[in-house]
Amino acid sequence: LLAINRMEWADKLVISLGVLLNYALQLLLLLVVGRDMLGNDFDDERVKNLMTWRAQVGHAHANVDQKTGTTLIGRLCDQTLWSFEQSEYDQMHQYLNQPMP
Repeated sequence: LLAINRMEWADKLVISLGVLLNYALQLLLLLVVGRDMLGNDFDDERVKNLMTWRAQVGHAHANVDQKTGTTLIGRLCDQTLWSFEQSEYDQMHQYLNQPMP
């Protein structure tokens, strides 16, 4: 920038366009982060319901598989259930274990 007075107009134009493109890309990054990466699908009420289900249903003796002796929570963590709870667990597991850039 110290030599801006000695530059040709084309060089000034290229630098100006580069700066504008840089600002636009940074703004786009902020928009993407703000809209897609800061949200949390698991609000306090949902987490509370999942914890209550785990304590009252998942560990209940009535839900132990008599053939294998595994609890409902064990089957849930092994991802062998076909239920609403399994889809919730899969979604949470995927959210918590996504690769970090």
